[in-house]
Formats: sequence, structure tokens, C-alpha cells
Amino acid sequence: MILPLFMALLVQSPPWMENIYSAPPEIAARLLQDHLDPDRAKRAAQLEEVFRLAGQARMPYPLMAQAPPDSLAGRQMEARFTRLDGLTLQVEAIMTMMSVNPARGRDMALSLAVPAPPPPGCDQAAAPILDKYYGLALMMARRGFTAKQREDGDHLRYMLRIIAASTSPEQLQGAATLVRQYEGTAEEEGALLAALAASLRLSAANPRAYAATPALEAQMGPLRRRPGMEDAWQAYVKTQTSAKPCEGTGSPVFWEAGTGAELFKASARLHPVPAKADSDYEARILALLHRVEEYREDDEMPPMGVFHMRSSLYLVLLNHSITPELQRQVISSFVQFLRDAPAKLDSPAEWMLVFQKMILPTSPGGMAAVAIAREEIRRGGDGVMNLLVDTGMAF
Repeated sequence: MILPLFMALLVQSPPWMENIYSAPPEIAARLLQDHLDPDRAKRAAQLEEVFRLAGQARMPYPLMAQAPPDSLAGRQMEARFTRLDGLTLQVEAIMTMMSVNPARGRDMALSLAVPAPPPPGCDQAAAPILDKYYGLALMMARRGFTAKQREDGDHLRYMLRIIAASTSPEQLQGAATLVRQYEGTAEEEGALLAALAASLRLSAANPRAYAATPALEAQMGPLRRRPGMEDAWQAYVKTQTSAKPCEGTGSPVFWEAGTGAELFKASARLHPVPAKADSDYEARILALLHRVEEYREDDEMPPMGVFHMRSSLYLVLLNHSITPELQRQVISSFVQFLRDAPAKLDSPAEWMLVFQKMILPTSPGGMAAVAIAREEIRRGGDGVMNLLVDTGMAF
């Protein structure tokens, strides 16, 4: 079995890898993917484990949203840059495996179901981005099958299966891209177009997802000139526009009311930053730091919103801490906050987004603040935070 093989390889791996399972599955998967062993057999075992761990990710797909950056949906969308969602990790593992063991990579790709996220309601601003899956499908169709398999039509059946399962706006955006960019025979093109037309007609109305996928129309542009496609496209648009559009962002916006808004106003009063800290300015910084530490619940915001607002306030304090002593006090508190935050397990991608910001060389501390952050993580952080420092993943 692959897992015992991977566990056996841990004996000869870097010391930090012994602690890999102390981290949430998606962080462990990213660490493995970014530190692949040069040895081919070890690399294959690591990729198998990446694929397995990624299937447990709390954020299954990267998200997009038409929402302000300072909103819960805006932070979820920003978190996609951590590359800790399950789809991104699994696709990367397959793509890499194709260069290590093509047969196994193909089997992994075929085992990956067409992503079928639940339809987002009007109270959800974020919709999934599935383009990585369809990009993988295009790569597989072009060069992932052997000559004999292509002769038997396996690659075409693979694409037709995917397109037939793609009826939501998010899926159709990827399916249209697949059909448009695949260059096959006239017979293959006709079969793919017919499948796409059928899926367009079968699409159920979803105002939030429809509004979030404007690129679908651009992908469909050249395809609509093909026989039967314009009628299928118009049927899709009619279905989607028949439903009442969603109103508002569908996501809580930060700083509008509640304790968070009061603290944001207090942080604004720290301006302007003096050229040299005096006792009064230091007292104002520390007073706000204490209020941020006490800020744990907010009637106007769900827990993840409070997590992001507290994180933002910590970053404001750090940017206003103009002495090493102030920096150390703010960073020490910030480290403890992230160590104990439920977000580390509930939404590792969003937690990592904040952790990485904490240890950026931001002004006025620069690299000196990064050194303090490392020291405070060693002193007061946990195994996950130390693992990220040991591997350089957070930098």
C-alpha cells in the first residue's frame, strides 16, 4: 500500500517531515507538494500522499466573489492565493505525477470526480472556481492517453463524461473552455459541441453562480456560431435570467457596526505616526492592543468575520509599532491569537492567509520584525507554526 510506503520513507526524510501530521491535512499536503524528493520513487509516494490529504481539505475549491475586500467573502477569495484548497492540491499532484509515473497520473485523473459544489444561495457571496479541473481535463485529453487508448476513443469518452456532468454555471464555464481549446477531428468536435449544447439546456437557474461567471459568455463567443449552439446558449440565458437576481453582496462587510467598528475607529486615531515614540503614543498602542485581545465575539459578525477583523487590527497595530519593544508586545499577542484561533482547523486557508501576513517584513519593523516574529513563534507558538517556520512555507 502507498501510505505505509510513504511512512517508511519518513525515516530518511528531513527532520521537519516527522511532524507533518501535526498540521491540518491541506497544510501537510502543500508542504509535501512544495518539498518533493529528487528520488523518483520517493517523489511518487509523496504525490500519492498529497492527493490523499488534499481530499480532506476544508476548502474544497478556490472561491471567487463579487464582494468588497473587507468582507468575509472577500477574505475567502483572497485565501485562494494560499493554494490550500483541495482541488488545487489534487490537480497539482496529478500534473506532477504525470511526469513521474504517467500511468498512475492518468488513473488519479480518472478517479477525480467532476467537481459538483452545492449551488450557492443568495446569502453566499462566494462561488467556486473550477477552471483547474477543466485545465487538467484538457491536458489529459491532449496527451494523457496512450496511442492505443486514443485509437479506442478513451480520451473522447473522458471528455464527454465530464461535459455531460457539467450543468451548473461554474462547471459550464470550464466545459466551454475545454470544448473551445481542444483541437481534434471534425467528428470529435461535433460530439463535444452536441454534449455542451445538451448541458447548456439542462442547466438549472442559479442567480449567484450566473452573476459570478461572466467569462462563460466570452468562452461561448466563437462556439455560438456552430450549428445548434446559439439556440442552446439562448435557452441557458433564458433559464438563468428567469430567476430573481440576488440583492446585495450576500456576505457580512467588516467595520460597519458592532465592536469591530468601534475598534476600527480607535485604530484610525493612531494617525499620524510620530517620528519618535513617546510615552503617550506607546500607551495608546498598548490600550488598543488590550481591547483587541478582549475582542472575541460580535453580535454583528460571525466568528470567521471576527477572526479576520481581529487579524486586521493586529496588523494595524504592528504597522504603528515604531519601536522593537512595541513590536515584540504586539507580535507576541498576535502569535498567541493565531495559535489558539479555531480558524486554524476550521478554515486553514484563511488562517494561513493571516499567518503569512504576520511575518511579512512590513514597515516600520521590516526584517527586524520578521526576526522578532520567528523568536515569538519559537517561544509561544505551537507545532504547526514552528513547522511552517522550519520549512519556510510562510515566507
